[in-house]
Amino acid sequence: MSIDPSIPPPSIPPVPPPDLTPPASPAPPPAAAAEPYTPPAAAASAPPAVAPAGENTVAVVAYLTLIGFIVAIVMNKDEKKNSLGNYHLRQMLGLLILGIGGSVIINIVAFALHRVPVVGSLVGLTGWAFQIVLIVAWVLGLIDALNRREKPIPVVGPVIQDKLKNVFAS
Repeated sequence: MSIDPSIPPPSIPPVPPPDLTPPASPAPPPAAAAEPYTPPAAAASAPPAVAPAGENTVAVVAYLTLIGFIVAIVMNKDEKKNSLGNYHLRQMLGLLILGIGGSVIINIVAFALHRVPVVGSLVGLTGWAFQIVLIVAWVLGLIDALNRREKPIPVVGPVIQDKLKNVFAS
C-alpha cells in the first residue's frame, strides 16, 4: 500500500486556547441578622444515681483472668467489702466453675467418641460453641461490672447467685 501524493492531507481545524477567566459568581445572598448561639436547655431529669467511682474496682478486676479473680478476692477484704464486688465475684466464680466443669465433661465425651465419624465431630463443635457462649457471658458480666450494675448473666446468672449466695457474702 502506497500513499498517493495527489491527495491532500485532511485539514484539522485549529483548537482555540482555553478560556482561563473564572466564571462569574452569583451574587451572595443578603446577610441575615446573626443570632447569638444559645446552648440547648439542660435535661429536666436528673442523671441516674451511680455508685462511687472506686466501688466497681473489685467487680471489674474479678473478670480479668484467673489471676485477676484471685487479686479481686484479696482486694475484697472484710473491711472493704461492697455488695457490687461480692456480686460479681460470685458471677465470675460461677463462670469459672461452669467453664472448667463443662470443658472437662466435653473433653471426656470427645475422647470417648472421637473414633465415631460424625458424632466425634459434633462433640468437637459443641466444645467450640460452649467456649463461645462462655466468652459472651464473660463479656456481658464485665460490661455490667464496668457500668456498676448487679445484673445477672443471662440464663445461668440467677442460678449462680442462688447456689453461691453464701460465698463472698457481706
